[in-house]
Amino acid sequence: MNEAWDYIKRNNIAFFVCLFIVAFAIDMFAGISVLRYLVIALYAFGYYLDSQHGRTNIAERKQLSQQGLSREELQDARFIEKWRETREAGRTKYVFIYGGMYLGFGLCFLFSIAAMAYIGNTVRFLQESPGNMFSLIGYGYAAGFITASALYRILWSSNEKKFGRLTDAGH
Repeated sequence: MNEAWDYIKRNNIAFFVCLFIVAFAIDMFAGISVLRYLVIALYAFGYYLDSQHGRTNIAERKQLSQQGLSREELQDARFIEKWRETREAGRTKYVFIYGGMYLGFGLCFLFSIAAMAYIGNTVRFLQESPGNMFSLIGYGYAAGFITASALYRILWSSNEKKFGRLTDAGH
């Protein structure tokens, strides 16, 4: 159980996106209104994380004063540790899974809304054929996947440079 909880802590966004998709599917196909309870639960979980973050900040200030580190140095140390784990997973997973799938799913909504604004009479367009709705969602997800993958590819390079600068022995 502790391993699962640690995984959720490390990958909050991925966990909540999957949870939202499952709740949405249950709501749509089974007719059980899980989505509103999910929103309430997420609000409570956010409140819990915020309170934990407040406690962490107090502990962090104590740790800083004991070690004589600045806030930036501690953030850099955390970045190095987190990026080292991400590097071990690999660039492909980072770009396509975290970028393309997770952020791409979120961008799908933005691209779909933009497409609906461009189309104009969206309701009529969607009612003309079921294929129009699937096309709208499919093209939106494809555009989101491509955009997010490209963005995460750039972020990978940027984070690699930062990692190299922070771990450089001469620094």
